[in-house]
Amino acid sequence: MIKAPILFIVGALIWGASVPARAANVTVYDSVVNLATNVTKNYQFTDPLSGQSVTIAVTMTPYSESNASPVFTLLDTDANHYYTHLGVDSGLGGGDGNWIDSFEGANFSASLVSASSSVVTNSIQFGVTAMGIRPEGGPSLEWTSSACTNYFAPAAESVDALDTNIVTLAGNSYSGELRILNQGTQCQISDEDSFNGQSIEFTAVFTATNTFVDPRTNCWLTTYSGKYARIWTNSAMETAGNTLTNWSNGANTQSSPAYCGVQEVYSSTNWIYVRSTGLASYIMGPWMNGNFPNLPVNQKVLFRFPRTNSVPATKTANGGGQIGVFVDGVAFYNSWDAFSWDAASNADEQNVTGYWNRDAYVNEGASFDPGNAHQQNTGQYHYHANPIALRYLLGDHVDYNATTKTYSEDTNTPTKHSPILGWAADGYPIYGPYGYSSATNANSGIRRMVSGFVLRNGQNGSDNQTLQTSRTTIPEWAFRLFNVSSNQAGPHFTGIRTNGCYMEDNDYLGDLIKSGTGTNYQQGTDFDLDQYNGRFCVTPEFPGGTYAYFVAISSNGAPVFPYNIGFGYYGNPAGGSVVAITEPVFTNFLGNTNLASSVAPPLVKPGAVTLTWSSIEGGSYEVLSTTNLTSSWSVVSTGNKSAPNQVIASYTNTTSLPINFYQVARTSVATYDTAGATYMATNVVASSGSPGAAHAGQYVLLTIDLPGSPPNPPAGATMTSVTVGGNSAISFSYPTQGQVQALFQASGSGPQTIVVTFNPMPTYTLNGYFSVN
Repeated sequence: MIKAPILFIVGALIWGASVPARAANVTVYDSVVNLATNVTKNYQFTDPLSGQSVTIAVTMTPYSESNASPVFTLLDTDANHYYTHLGVDSGLGGGDGNWIDSFEGANFSASLVSASSSVVTNSIQFGVTAMGIRPEGGPSLEWTSSACTNYFAPAAESVDALDTNIVTLAGNSYSGELRILNQGTQCQISDEDSFNGQSIEFTAVFTATNTFVDPRTNCWLTTYSGKYARIWTNSAMETAGNTLTNWSNGANTQSSPAYCGVQEVYSSTNWIYVRSTGLASYIMGPWMNGNFPNLPVNQKVLFRFPRTNSVPATKTANGGGQIGVFVDGVAFYNSWDAFSWDAASNADEQNVTGYWNRDAYVNEGASFDPGNAHQQNTGQYHYHANPIALRYLLGDHVDYNATTKTYSEDTNTPTKHSPILGWAADGYPIYGPYGYSSATNANSGIRRMVSGFVLRNGQNGSDNQTLQTSRTTIPEWAFRLFNVSSNQAGPHFTGIRTNGCYMEDNDYLGDLIKSGTGTNYQQGTDFDLDQYNGRFCVTPEFPGGTYAYFVAISSNGAPVFPYNIGFGYYGNPAGGSVVAITEPVFTNFLGNTNLASSVAPPLVKPGAVTLTWSSIEGGSYEVLSTTNLTSSWSVVSTGNKSAPNQVIASYTNTTSLPINFYQVARTSVATYDTAGATYMATNVVASSGSPGAAHAGQYVLLTIDLPGSPPNPPAGATMTSVTVGGNSAISFSYPTQGQVQALFQASGSGPQTIVVTFNPMPTYTLNGYFSVN
């Protein structure tokens, strides 16, 4: 039985007070060898919920009672040639530096460097809470610090607790000392048996008074994460309101229900990780009244994007497939439909490199559902343009017609800035179409952001390419992005290939001369959004300013090029889909069966009490009661469930008692299709010259350097399997020629044979590449 109790005291209701400040507790990890090598390092402790941080300088030096100038010695290396252990050399000779001997050890000191403006300085506390130790001969260790004294005797190599308390740091100095007490024993300080070689752990606690929360971790639409995803497959179903929670067309099968969208959110200092089913929170479909060949299915995707952005001088085209994630967990696609003109075949070909790339909205818009989305052949539901149904759920100036089941732009004047709709792989947000009138003034009013692109039809200073029989030159924005000459022959203006069929049929206003001025059109005056479909501006979530993409629509609400994002990223697209998390992370959200129920105030009427609580679809709940909190609980109702497509359950108890206590517990959950498993893994590289290693039981993301013989297949070649010591990899890929990535759980001991099989060939059998400790 899954007990998630909710306590009701009928006859009394106590409201929680609003807390203006937040007590942040942040842990940071590092390689202890790295710290010892640097002597002093600054560590930033950022509270993922408030966004506030403190920076603390930590110094680590060797300790010896026999020598005033001892030094750390760097010992052993891992598969990546990083040192993994520390000894102390007191200058006594005879291999003295191989270990930390009796009356040797390490000293630590720490001091406050800086704190965010909304951190209460005298609230800052700090401690060195753990470190890796490799014992030899049964050492007894003493840890004495400003926070506590701790005695311990590790029996095996492990990460051991040091500070069991923490101490106020602001205005005070922190010190700590680790030493061996008993003679004839030894130890080393170790990075070996730890998470990715990060064995030292620091903890900072502080009070943050700013109510700001980091939008990267708190913008996600999780209201419906406990509700099943649903579709309409044809217009008759849509009209009748009959939905499906499992479906199949033979090629795309959703055999059991999956929950909507975002199911997990994690964050680290540098990354945000989002696990999603990729299925929208509104009812999806229909697509071409059932004539579209694809249906959406659970993608089980883990997508990450960087918290800190970098802006390269040379931009990267964003290509086909998922380039970001929307806040409902649906995939973010660009404006391309994956077809490009191929001069050799004199036809549009799929997934080829070309300089005339078809516009997805123009060529595929008929296959979009009312939410402006569809799915490709593997069932990945995605947005190319204005995600209008998502915007409706977020309250972004959109109306919904319950009769026609369609969405439209609100015709009234917008009064608030659009919300964040998603994040691109470069870590920049995408907003809806409405922003501040002046990019840097939050008090300048709200208006629609104007796209920087126009059709190449002879207006607005553009060339009228339709005066020619065929396309001959690509626009300036395209030859800058592709780094080719502008003379690129394209298709004739015939059939469906009318002006606007291709993305390159559009000019960027910033490249054009404004009539009567002799100068180029100016962003911020003549239009709002640059060639990447964004601008630097202040927003409600970023009052200090950020670069941001915006949805582009016309004055009548229709999507306009480049829709959600230009054909190039503004920032460095470091993000993308990953198979595992290979660093310590903070858990920001867990959905479906991890969702805790919350309660509305009980409705009390003479002789009856109605209890209402949040639930997950497919969950079954029992209600228990007692007349006082010291007696046993009695089950008064079982099998309570929410109605279909709802996440609220209720129960009415008929009672004449003047006071009663109730508890609600979820007892079971119907079978559902999960969003996939999130593996916390260790990065390991395996090659013939540098074999990799891991501990039994660890999940490992193994990068395998293939030998040159037989010749390596090209990147992306089809693979059949990867086995490590006879165990099949959980997942594998071939992103770079000559290098395979495989996720697996290490088992057994000693050297493991790796077998990599391509289809139809070759097969590589690799010995001496990897071992299990």
